[in-house]
Amino acid sequence: MGIESSCDETACALYDDQNGLLAHTLFSQAQMHASYGGVVPELAARDHIRRFIPLLEECLHVAHRNLDDIDIIAYTSGPGLAGALLTGAAFATSLAFALGKPTVCVHHLEGHLLSPFLADPMPNWPFLALLISGGHTQLIAAHNLNQYELIGDTLDDALGEAFDKTAKMLGLGYPGGPALSALAEQGVGGQFKLPRPLIAHDNLNFSFAGLKTSIHTQIRRYEADHGSMDMQTKANLARDFVDTIVAVVTRKIKGALEKTQLKNLVVAGGVSANHQLRQAITQLAKQQNVQVFFPPLALSTDNAAMIALTACYRLQAQQDVGQVDYTISIKPPIAQQLPEENLLYLADSRFAPYGEKPTEWIIARTLQIAKWLINTPCKMIVIACNTATAHAVQAVRDDFPIAVVGIEPGLKPACHISQTHKIGVLATHNTLKSHKFNTLLASMPPNIEFILQTGYGLVDLIEGGQIESTAMQTLLRQYLDPMLIQGVDTLVLGCTHYPFIAKQIRTLYGNQFQLIDTGQAVAQQVKRLLISNNLLNVNHTIGKQQFYTTGYAQDLTNFLFQQLHIKQTALETNLDDENRPVDDALIKGRVQNAVHLREQIIDQSKTNAYRVIFGEADGLPGFIADRYGDVLVCQITSAGAEKWRESIFKALLKATNLTTLYERSDAAIRDREGLPARTGLVCGELTQTKNIDQVNIEWVDQDVLKLLRMYREQKKQFDIIILDPPKFAPSQVHLEKAARAYKEINFVAMGLLKPGGYLWTFSCSGAMTLDHFRYIVAQSARDAHIMVQVVKTLSAGSDHPSLPNFSEGEYLK
Repeated sequence: MGIESSCDETACALYDDQNGLLAHTLFSQAQMHASYGGVVPELAARDHIRRFIPLLEECLHVAHRNLDDIDIIAYTSGPGLAGALLTGAAFATSLAFALGKPTVCVHHLEGHLLSPFLADPMPNWPFLALLISGGHTQLIAAHNLNQYELIGDTLDDALGEAFDKTAKMLGLGYPGGPALSALAEQGVGGQFKLPRPLIAHDNLNFSFAGLKTSIHTQIRRYEADHGSMDMQTKANLARDFVDTIVAVVTRKIKGALEKTQLKNLVVAGGVSANHQLRQAITQLAKQQNVQVFFPPLALSTDNAAMIALTACYRLQAQQDVGQVDYTISIKPPIAQQLPEENLLYLADSRFAPYGEKPTEWIIARTLQIAKWLINTPCKMIVIACNTATAHAVQAVRDDFPIAVVGIEPGLKPACHISQTHKIGVLATHNTLKSHKFNTLLASMPPNIEFILQTGYGLVDLIEGGQIESTAMQTLLRQYLDPMLIQGVDTLVLGCTHYPFIAKQIRTLYGNQFQLIDTGQAVAQQVKRLLISNNLLNVNHTIGKQQFYTTGYAQDLTNFLFQQLHIKQTALETNLDDENRPVDDALIKGRVQNAVHLREQIIDQSKTNAYRVIFGEADGLPGFIADRYGDVLVCQITSAGAEKWRESIFKALLKATNLTTLYERSDAAIRDREGLPARTGLVCGELTQTKNIDQVNIEWVDQDVLKLLRMYREQKKQFDIIILDPPKFAPSQVHLEKAARAYKEINFVAMGLLKPGGYLWTFSCSGAMTLDHFRYIVAQSARDAHIMVQVVKTLSAGSDHPSLPNFSEGEYLK
């Protein structure tokens, strides 16, 4: 449910993530404010209060829904009129409290930015956006959801204000924009010389105050010479005003397109409804060979549909907080303070530690990792490495339009607690030599003495699982004994590996050192930024955690369990994969990783039938391999996999130590790939049916829906019905048709069950979510007038992993 009340429109909308906009109701206060020549904030706020409940009731009625059907309530948080925003927030939060539902506050301009996604066709990311409204005129490079870069802004008045004030000066009333646009159609251009502010400047900023002043001057000059301005002259002036606006706006758009090289253009905000601007921008888009997208005309001005849509998109994304690090010590405090956030952790174990690497290499590597994290996508990056922060955090902030949190040794808290005013810092070579660290050091109180020590060899021992070894004790004694002799009472652990040896330090030195690490401070900063940028997850469920490494996955998996008691398998990633050519070595590595993963997660004492390779999820798109005892059964559904079939087969047989492999590549998709069918002799339907007791079994080859309807006419009933239909929805395009098919087949099947009977119903449509499928089943039960209880929900086993950015992998429900 979306609620809008930022200015003089009150609106409610229901948006469904599967079926789109269900209903939108709106009341405009324009007539009430017209007599005042503009919006009166106090009147606007009071009228919102009167309109909310009737609009909500109408919205639910149009959508054929009730209050219980609402999952989330979203409302406009600003910008806008303070009183108007307050009424909307109060109504939304009160309604949410009464219903026990969560709320999401949505930035008004982001709602406008995404409003073209309510149209058909929808834009694709990334795109250039022009936001033109009564209060804003902005050019934005929209890289992805929550990744917006402001590249042009108005230096004074907004475009919408220029329209309204010009209309008022011409005596056209309120709201003036549409009236001014209509009058301009009747005018003749070139009658008045008006300035075109900043049109010749290379920057992408706007300015309309001077144009507004020029209009005022032209009117006064004309009236001084000719008396009151007649309607045709007003039309001529309106035409020159609109032509000037069109020239300035199109020139700025052209410059922004040239600068960003983006091929999609979005134009949104209340002024986007102006048809002269729409025509001119559409023509410009054709000339520049870019696609242009506008919101539907009815949803160009302030509305609740865009608020509901934006909230839905943000919740769907559930974007991760990406953490780049080569240890994981910073993860526990972040997970503790932000339990609802999804955390994606990448350990760059392949190149750890960074401590003695060149600065140029550290910057390049950190930027490469940041790019990988953003493409997952994520909404914030935490660089949980002192060395990478010291050398590369500013480069990441400069290159990517995303919140970035770095980490630095906790010198400030150490100064507050040290009694001897002598503080030890144990860190890597590059951290201690970095400009950032030494600048921090110079800012500390002059009465504090810092003893710096490079922890050579400590990271290698930690990574190698030798935390409790004699070698570790020897190195710690070597580094910390001299500090103790010099009177150090506080020790800053200046590397994110070092918190894992805090226990060993306390064992050796007791309470002689107070230990400082920055995990809690970083977690608090992450939380503050998420709140201030309106990015906090609000779904009240525990977030997911994913662990990747550029090294050996089993090492990180063991480390997670031994140090953090996390029983989760880490996955390997090669950041260079996008530029790496496909060769035998790449195929071999991915096959080995897939087989190794199954060895870890499948108890082979209980089963010898499981999926060994699962296409995209294992980095081998179009290739499926299942194990049945000592036999591998493979399926190839893409031309790419077909090209490398021999290499894949060879690597697979070697990795599994098996000798028998059957291919059953008979899927219809091979036709589209231009490939012939290849079918082996095992696991076909005929083979499987021979393994079933033939007593009292009838095999029927017929249209299932027709057969079920025939059984219904014959009034047959069954104890158990199993529905295992084909993939009705291969993609999002087929969802609506697929939903009808799933509903119909479940509806008919439910009517054939005896009281207390069981329905086993499945969907293998990757484009359909589990929630959507459950909703369809519920609708089928409602229409069949029977009570259904869900006693078990099945999904693909752990041998069918999925990728966070490939929902098709979670196909089985």
